[in-house]
Amino acid sequence: MREAGERWDAGYPRVSTDIQVERDALQNQVQALEAFASAHDLTLRLYPEAGVSAKDIDRPKLQELLRDVRAGRVRTVIVTKLDRISRSLADVLDLMRLFEAHGVKFVSLRDNIDTSGPVGRFMLHILGAIAELERGITAERVAEDMKLRARRGKWNGGLSPYGREVVDGRVLIAPEEAALLDRMRGLLLEKRSWRGVARALNREGKRTRGWDPVERDGRTVRKGKPPQEWTSVSVKRVLLQPLNAGVLVYNRRRVNGKTSTPRPPEEHVVVENFCEPIFTRKQMEEIVRVASEIEGKPPAQTGSSYVLSGLVFCWCGSRMYPVKNYVTTKLGRHPVVYYRCRRASHNGTCDMRQVPAAILEPLLVTELEGLAFDPARLLRLAPAAEAHFNSQIQPVEERRAALLRDRERLERRTTVLLELAEDRLIGKDEFVQRKAHLDRERTETAKELASVEVELLHARNASSVDIGVTLESIRRMSDIYDELEEVAERRHIVETCLDRVVVGPTSVEFHIPTYPAMMARLEQR
Repeated sequence: MREAGERWDAGYPRVSTDIQVERDALQNQVQALEAFASAHDLTLRLYPEAGVSAKDIDRPKLQELLRDVRAGRVRTVIVTKLDRISRSLADVLDLMRLFEAHGVKFVSLRDNIDTSGPVGRFMLHILGAIAELERGITAERVAEDMKLRARRGKWNGGLSPYGREVVDGRVLIAPEEAALLDRMRGLLLEKRSWRGVARALNREGKRTRGWDPVERDGRTVRKGKPPQEWTSVSVKRVLLQPLNAGVLVYNRRRVNGKTSTPRPPEEHVVVENFCEPIFTRKQMEEIVRVASEIEGKPPAQTGSSYVLSGLVFCWCGSRMYPVKNYVTTKLGRHPVVYYRCRRASHNGTCDMRQVPAAILEPLLVTELEGLAFDPARLLRLAPAAEAHFNSQIQPVEERRAALLRDRERLERRTTVLLELAEDRLIGKDEFVQRKAHLDRERTETAKELASVEVELLHARNASSVDIGVTLESIRRMSDIYDELEEVAERRHIVETCLDRVVVGPTSVEFHIPTYPAMMARLEQR
């Protein structure tokens, strides 16, 4: 128990990595702090931080120290070196303002800093700026070394491109994947469509490359990914990679935090004859020419002139999009609108039939009008709606918390990796490989977190189970739907009542915001 009014001098030793812990770097700092305290007759209390980076102040022992500072229990904070408490100038200055506000003196032994005087405070600002500058220079030096490796024809780490495998630092051809790339090339020349290539591959049972998760020291350093169906984007990406022609193009994008932007071509590092080509130069030029022709065709503009555009999904999970066909009868040629599964149409891997809009749209309007005259049905569903919302939102919130922890962990590991490289505790090859893995994990985590945040935002906006509001929206739709002549107006009024519509072979689920899915029988003529 701490006695009321008890005060002491705080020693803060810290090391960034387990390697430094094993090398007794933490114990060496402790001995230096104890010797200083003994020489100056101080009452020392230690706050040791083992294996934690100084990229920010979110560290358990440092936070404990700061709580004691705010409580007025600490007279002096002592470290062996300024970067032990922080490597960020902004954080250093914030900490010093906190110490000064509570009458706490700061001492750095190796830097000869004592903030009880103006000279010490001035030196603190100078050394903090130098520490931050060193960190920036180290990052630039590593980036330049990686570009130099690329110019020398060396692989900079990371997952090998499709069609390749990396063995002992050499980029070799993966025979099975290379054969599939050649099959893709032939399909592209035949079909002149990325979508057509993807559909053909999926119908043949071909899938993208998957990979197993990688664990190191009991931690997952790379998430696994199962093989997936080909899409237009994935086909285009693997066919157009320059490495297919044996050419490495490096430094194509500039990373700004968690985002990246393309660099101008003059900054690219282009290495001819980097590895054995899969395609000849002529074959690669032919692929690029066909790709240019495809890109020059404007995409079909659909969706804006149909009532349920953007709301309809197939039971396989894929979105359904509207298409217009023409049928010829005795009375002439007439347009007929269908909602068609994108996966069935583009990938050829769903057996769901297309649904006529003339059947689906009136069915949903009829079901909603029935609810407008049966408020007791919504009242009975209210408890289930509340439970449904809670069951849906809790896993999303838990996933968000896990992703935030993953993001913090990856930032800590990146900082530790930079410090290891700076202290020359690991070689360049190992640094490049581990940094590439971390970058990929950070990108995947950021994308997933953004998706989860959007999902949470939509869910919270619809979190209140308000029967009156729901009924008012449905009744309003029922009263004016037939009077609206513009498709856009009809679509807007339907969107106020429905989140989505899921179509199965014999039934339709329509999802009113917050409520569980309601079923209707689908009878196609």
